[in-house]
Amino acid sequence: MNRYAMRDALIEAVEGFDPVVFVTLMFNQETDLRLAQRPVVDFFNRVQRRAHGSRWQRFPADRQLRAYAFPEHPHSNLHWHAAATGSDRIVTCLLEHGAEIWAGRPGAGHADVQMAENEEAVARYVTKHAAANWSLENFIAYAPDRSLALV
Repeated sequence: MNRYAMRDALIEAVEGFDPVVFVTLMFNQETDLRLAQRPVVDFFNRVQRRAHGSRWQRFPADRQLRAYAFPEHPHSNLHWHAAATGSDRIVTCLLEHGAEIWAGRPGAGHADVQMAENEEAVARYVTKHAAANWSLENFIAYAPDRSLALV
């Protein structure tokens, strides 16, 4: 599959899991792309913990956070765009506490979290650089139960 077909598959995958929240996570400092995945995954884990408590991994998969996150501007102003979904508790936690949770991480910049008004537009926006090798090699499909799979 060529990289443009892969982007189309990613757009379809992002749309297919019905994202309800659009997230942008900024570092506001020079950060190596290879090292930037861990803080993003840690952010998602912290949201889960804040929403469901310390035993969040025991909650059913449909109540946990699921997200696709893609890097943007890896050589100048690295940040991540993510489309996310989950239970009402997860969505509320992201909207009300997401920026605070991200800002609490060492080396984090700021975060923007908002409702995803248009699933197709969000899917196209978060994947806009997905055809680039650096994006394809570093995007995150986050689901604690590993339920997010590509076509």
